[in-house]
Amino acid sequence: MTEAERASVAGALKTVLTTCAVGRSRAVLIEGAAGCGKSHLLDAVAERAAAAGALVLTAAATEQERRVPLGVLRQLVCSAPVFALARTGTDDAVPAEEAMRAFCAELCDLALDGPVVLCLDDVQHTDPQSLHHLRHLVRHVRPAPVLVVATVAAHADHTDLAQEPLFTPELLRLPYVRRVRLGLLTPEETAQAAATAPPQWPAPGHPGRTPGELHSVTGGNPLLLRALLQEDAVNAAVPPAGPAPDGPFADAVLACVHRSGPGGQAVARAVATLADRATEPLVDRVLDLLGTDRPPRPRGTGSALAALRACGVLDGLRFRHPSVAAAVLAETSPRARADLHRGAARALSAAGVPAGVVAGHLLAPLSDGVRVPVGPEDFALLVRTAEALLAPHPDLPHATWPTHLTEAHPTRPVPLAGALPAAVPQSAVLPDTSHPAEDAERLLVLAHHVCPDEGERAGVALRLAQLAARRRPQVAEQRLTALVTGPRSARPAGWDPSVPAAMLLAQGRVPEAAALLDGTGGPGAGERSPGSPLDALLDARAGACETLLRTVPLTDAAFAPLVNAVRTLLYSDRHERAVVASGRLLGQAERSGAPGWRAVCADLHAEALLRVGDASGAREHATAALDALPTPGGGTFHYGPAAVLVEACGALGHHDEAAGHVRYPVTRQALTSLYGLRYLRARGLHQLSLGQPHLALADFRKTGRVLQSWRADRPALLPWRTDAAQALLRMGRLGRARTLVEEQLALPDATRPWVRGTSLRLLAATGGPGHRTALLRESVELLRRSGDRLETARSLAGLGHALHADDRPSQGAATLRAAWNLTQQMGAVGLREELLPGSGRPATVLSAGDVPLTDAERRVAALAAEGLTNRGIAARLGVTVSTVEQHLTRVYRKLGVHGRADLPALPAGTASVPG
Repeated sequence: MTEAERASVAGALKTVLTTCAVGRSRAVLIEGAAGCGKSHLLDAVAERAAAAGALVLTAAATEQERRVPLGVLRQLVCSAPVFALARTGTDDAVPAEEAMRAFCAELCDLALDGPVVLCLDDVQHTDPQSLHHLRHLVRHVRPAPVLVVATVAAHADHTDLAQEPLFTPELLRLPYVRRVRLGLLTPEETAQAAATAPPQWPAPGHPGRTPGELHSVTGGNPLLLRALLQEDAVNAAVPPAGPAPDGPFADAVLACVHRSGPGGQAVARAVATLADRATEPLVDRVLDLLGTDRPPRPRGTGSALAALRACGVLDGLRFRHPSVAAAVLAETSPRARADLHRGAARALSAAGVPAGVVAGHLLAPLSDGVRVPVGPEDFALLVRTAEALLAPHPDLPHATWPTHLTEAHPTRPVPLAGALPAAVPQSAVLPDTSHPAEDAERLLVLAHHVCPDEGERAGVALRLAQLAARRRPQVAEQRLTALVTGPRSARPAGWDPSVPAAMLLAQGRVPEAAALLDGTGGPGAGERSPGSPLDALLDARAGACETLLRTVPLTDAAFAPLVNAVRTLLYSDRHERAVVASGRLLGQAERSGAPGWRAVCADLHAEALLRVGDASGAREHATAALDALPTPGGGTFHYGPAAVLVEACGALGHHDEAAGHVRYPVTRQALTSLYGLRYLRARGLHQLSLGQPHLALADFRKTGRVLQSWRADRPALLPWRTDAAQALLRMGRLGRARTLVEEQLALPDATRPWVRGTSLRLLAATGGPGHRTALLRESVELLRRSGDRLETARSLAGLGHALHADDRPSQGAATLRAAWNLTQQMGAVGLREELLPGSGRPATVLSAGDVPLTDAERRVAALAAEGLTNRGIAARLGVTVSTVEQHLTRVYRKLGVHGRADLPALPAGTASVPG
């Protein structure tokens, strides 16, 4: 409607007043949306009528007074000469005909002295009894000069279905009843209205919003336009900032929403909650799910939406500015907002929107201070959404999720247990972000809280333990503890203890894994078990583990089996293959962005590197494992990387740094985990290097007692007997040391090269000179086969000294030289000083760039410097003995040395020796 038409409305009302003055009655209905000027125009009519000498009676109906019988009529007559109003009956009773005629007659009597004007604002809220009186008045007041002017909201929301509007279709057809509709301003009218704004805004120094921007934000609503211009004038920002959620513009928006009735308010909140996903069916569904503040069915959501569009608050199904949506939601309580988000989540999930959107609604109330924004009936939705977030492609609609997520039991998290997953393409591995996993974990925490079934709750607890391993190993330990120590009746149907047992074993918790598999459910039950899950781990087929590690990607379900597979390789004399496998697994963990996975895999890789003698690499990755989780925060995992650091720093000669890592107390909790036992052993080795064999012996014996209590006394894992034997030798107790070594040699693990090799070295140290050489030669060969270069260097040094004692100084010197070369290659300065104190750097040692050796010559020379025979080198490299001899001849000539005893140490990186 143009400004000219607005002026013509006032003119028409003036004409009506003039007509009434000469004895004719009129009725005018002013209809428009909230904020479009109905009340302002009604006030103008009242002022003109009063100025013209008419008697003006006013009343403003409100929603709160709708149930007050004759409330509007009492407002009308309160300023007029008193005349009687009939007594009322019940709220919905139709007034007696005599009472309505009496009211009409009283007004006609008043009109004898001059025109009477009744100004009624917001008649859609009028009480039923007043409506009956007013309709009767409109029909029967003629020819008295009585003017009835009423305003009504467009798309009025009549919550009382039995109530009809004041101006029924029958009355609107009467010739003396006129209907005037007020609409929104056009862009041109908006610009014209803005031009009459306060002079301080816009001004030459403060360029305001363009007319297009003003119309876009306000929709042409005069009330919103005035509020926006007022807010801009107060802020005086250049350019103007967006309307504040608590500023004048937002207040005006809320006023328009409130005037749109309860249905309009409910719809506005639903639209604000759904945001860009809002559609009319979804809005309707959200309000159905809420069950309160529902727009009445006969008029429905469409009528409420039309009211909000008519007043310019909505443009289609979108608020014209984000601050509007924020303001609409801000006036509701956190609990009400939580219910809105909950309804939105359920409606959007049923509509097949991406899981991330559904999760956002389910989790939004948590940041709003609502602790539990869902109920038991939402359990299936929470679990389904969480699993969809963890799927390879979480943004796909539900219809394209993996079938195991859509066909599973609707209230059971899937899959929680069972065999290892089949190989999947590398592209299906967890994407490079941790946010979906974090949101999934929060959803499952809510699901666990509201789960109505104990068995289902246990299933969710297991899933949460898997997820916690991604970021916080210590939390994974706590969650798994709560699960396995809980009542057996709380475990879900089809409970498979092998899955949580594998997780416990991956966390190093051998006794608890044994107890779970034994069916007793308590940590102490491992003592009654005839075996240990550690046996299954150490005795598994290495080839199957390597296949698993090559074909199965890192996922929540596969994490524990993959970790255990690496440990099988690590403790089965496949050290070099364990390095490769753990490195590959670490790469997947780093790409996943999961700090917990990265920490555990870095620790595995560090331990594997330490076994092959790469102390520097072990130190680097153990440090990275601790850095991934900067604060221990409970749990036992941090003991593992600390153990590697203590041993690696000792081998490198960084004894002060090693001492800095021996700072964690060995608590009772630490001694329930392999991580803690590894640390206890490393502390003992550190004390041994400091010349404190008594303290070291105590740590080694304690390690043995704990392992024996677990029925997991496996020297392939922790050779505490040979460790204790070293301490006893330092104390001069050769007999007790020999007894421990012989005990270890009698165990089944003594058939493993690494265990037997270390045992024979200690056995030689406890025997007479005549037997040492043979034992040490066998020890050197076994340890070379195992790939442990640190232990090989120790046995080589022992063999060199034994050869000297056997009056074979040339061979002894050559062997000691091999030990020196091997420690030099590894950079193990600390080990070198331990084995060959004061050996320094012989003049014959050359740098890698000093000699023009071919790659093949370097490989042969590096192995020869380690003390391998020609036949051993040929077997290692897969060539003939003749080829080895030819390479060595050329190496001797190029280096100017006489034999392998004079071979220099070559850096480890120059000899690429396959395993």
